Amino acid sequence: MEDTAGVLLASTILAGAQDKLRLNLQNAFPTANPLVGTTSCDFVERVRRVSNGAVEIRMHEPGALVPALETLDALSAGSLGMGWSVATNQSGSDPTFNFFGSIPFGPGIG
Repeated sequence: MEDTAGVLLASTILAGAQDKLRLNLQNAFPTANPLVGTTSCDFVERVRRVSNGAVEIRMHEPGALVPALETLDALSAGSLGMGWSVATNQSGSDPTFNFFGSIPFGPGIG
């Protein structure tokens, strides 16, 4: 996860941004969910810390901006800056996501 935050920080620096980079993140899971909801909050905090506050991510609960199953479409259209979901949630946009999301722990290597 630190790598992703580093990429966001690098893109901000390379763009020569003087202001904060502000992104809206649509979450597919309620942040109150102790199993999968808190990881997105951890990510947002890590990005804030790694970027020294230069990248500001505003977390939105499921359905606040777009329905959870339409996150990928909103990202593709540019109406949403970030999405936090699982691959199978986006299978309506592309059935290929079922392959990557339906195998526990991903495909084997060898």
